[in-house]
Amino acid sequence: GVFASVPMDSNAPDENSHGRSGIRHKTWIRLGVCLAAVCLLYSVFWLIVANRALDALATWAEGQRQAGYEVRWDSVEMSGYPFRLIAELDQPRINGPRMNGRAQWQWAGNAVTVSGHPWSWAALSLNAPGHHTLTMVEDSEAAERVIIMDAGALSVDAQFQNGHWQKINVAVGDMKVSEDDRVVVESTRLFGALTRQNMADADERTRTGTLRLEVDNLDLRILDKNLIRIAGSVVRYGALNMEFYGPLPDDLAAHSLAVWRDAGGVAEVRRLLVNYGAPGSDLGLNLGLDASGTLALDSQLQPVGSFVARLDGFSDAIDALRVAGMISDGNALTAKLVLGALAKRDATTGETRLSLPITVQDRTLYAGSLVVTKLPDISW
Repeated sequence: GVFASVPMDSNAPDENSHGRSGIRHKTWIRLGVCLAAVCLLYSVFWLIVANRALDALATWAEGQRQAGYEVRWDSVEMSGYPFRLIAELDQPRINGPRMNGRAQWQWAGNAVTVSGHPWSWAALSLNAPGHHTLTMVEDSEAAERVIIMDAGALSVDAQFQNGHWQKINVAVGDMKVSEDDRVVVESTRLFGALTRQNMADADERTRTGTLRLEVDNLDLRILDKNLIRIAGSVVRYGALNMEFYGPLPDDLAAHSLAVWRDAGGVAEVRRLLVNYGAPGSDLGLNLGLDASGTLALDSQLQPVGSFVARLDGFSDAIDALRVAGMISDGNALTAKLVLGALAKRDATTGETRLSLPITVQDRTLYAGSLVVTKLPDISW
């Protein structure tokens, strides 16, 4: 027989390709449904955590009220979805314990935000830039003392573990502190970092925490006017590095500090650096301090300690005091001779540096055997 050839249409539909296309289409639909379900569940989770955060704030405020503090705010709003949880408190206020019906101190701010991840509250950040007002009274009949602080930046970052804080960082930028419409303190940068390790078997030989402080351009206008005229009022740079030994307490309450002291707790000041003096002063002094030592608490929970302080620029400082009439020519000469005999020349820089023993005892600061100043009593 004769077989006729029938040409095949290349554009004819392929049943297999249609099947594969349908399978892919259904797969994408399933993935989209699953993704929508996950987003819905996460949104519900975020809302639940946000409500729990509001409840935690209310519980914390109530706990402070029971402890004698009055904590209030005008309103609180939650935001930060999806990856952050941010509570913004409008017009927050805290009143301290009352004495004869009057709060001993009051703090008020414009706004404070507290934020963290919704899946973990082990790390929290607090931001409170702007205007802050602190009102204090010494007794029920004393006049109020109002201190105002304005900060371009103010943040606190904290990390927690098992309900206890482990690390706290504080950063303040462009700070200005005023009292009676007069600026008393200014600084371009303040930074502090405090860490702690909770150890059940910690003793006086166990390092359980560290403290690091730094400051740039700290203008202390509350210093003595003659001192400001001579050397200025600016600490151009300051730094403090400390290590703590013994079981650190959760707070600075008197009974907690007493437990730390009785366990042999001490603070080792590894280094204290201060660069003081402004070129705009009368003599353009540049005074440097480099110190290290040990601090502890006495039976009255007052600081006691022993340090070795190394001073640069002491000779110029004596000249400045003499020129200002704060010490006589004879005393200036005697001071230079005595201190010069104790000073040593730095082999690296060639500068003369004075080393002095500094002690703190019975709320008094001593340089050698000389009483420098009486220290105020610290009420914990």
